[in-house]
Amino acid sequence: MARAHRGAVEQPGELPDPFLTSLFSQSDDWDPVTLCAGYDGGEWRCAELAKHLAEWLLEFSLRKHELEYITPATAVAAIRTAASRVFREDGRSRGEAGELLLHAGCRQEFETSQLVARLYYKSSLDEQVHGFDCVHFREVDNRVELWLGEAKIIRSADSAISKARQSIKSHLDRGFLAAQKVLIAPKISSESDELYRKVEHLLHRNTPVDRLLDALVVPVLIATDSEAVAKHDRHCDGYMLAVHDEMSSVSARLKRGEPFGSIRIQPIYVPLLSKELFRRAFGAVVKGLQ
Repeated sequence: MARAHRGAVEQPGELPDPFLTSLFSQSDDWDPVTLCAGYDGGEWRCAELAKHLAEWLLEFSLRKHELEYITPATAVAAIRTAASRVFREDGRSRGEAGELLLHAGCRQEFETSQLVARLYYKSSLDEQVHGFDCVHFREVDNRVELWLGEAKIIRSADSAISKARQSIKSHLDRGFLAAQKVLIAPKISSESDELYRKVEHLLHRNTPVDRLLDALVVPVLIATDSEAVAKHDRHCDGYMLAVHDEMSSVSARLKRGEPFGSIRIQPIYVPLLSKELFRRAFGAVVKGLQ
């Protein structure tokens, strides 16, 4: 469940009912969290996780004004629109399963709010330039944290961590961050003047990049095939110990060395039985909603 003691923003609506279980409490800020789908009848809940993730589609995919005008008469059409935005016409997922997991994890566990609908932000990026996988914010003690995140859903933990570190390093480039300010700011202002006023001091073209870096939190979601999940069929002491070891390893490797040790990285680990099984299950759910 959400950690209200971390500092919360007022939520603009109800969240989907919790599904992913947070296995370990945080003793310090930026300690890793593990979100687990769990088991039922001795089976890892793959299909159930895919269905839960689809419950986040509307707020992930639709812009603020689109959400405001959903009525009983337009709800089905809105769901179809949201589903179509995360699925190619040829039926292949574009990777939004990981981004949705990151979005849900930040919203559920840290009570962030989305600044820009990811797919609205993504649509303006050049295909050769990869932006952040989430653009969120959080207000804590009268200051704003800008949560710009990365999501990697890859079979191998080594590969997922390596690719996440490469992305983070490239995204910390000052020229890239300055370009992101130019891209993100007008999208927020066109959606909500009130929301833009909260973050204008960070994203204004005349604001030094240093101020953005001071406010920056980088949530990093790593979802990989897990030996702990594969070797167990229920939550038990052995499972918890094995997952804790995986989570600790992921976190340590994400934060190792510079510049990673100098920024606030929030690791979010999601152990999977099989990335491929999960991707297929998610694809089937989203395609069925179109």
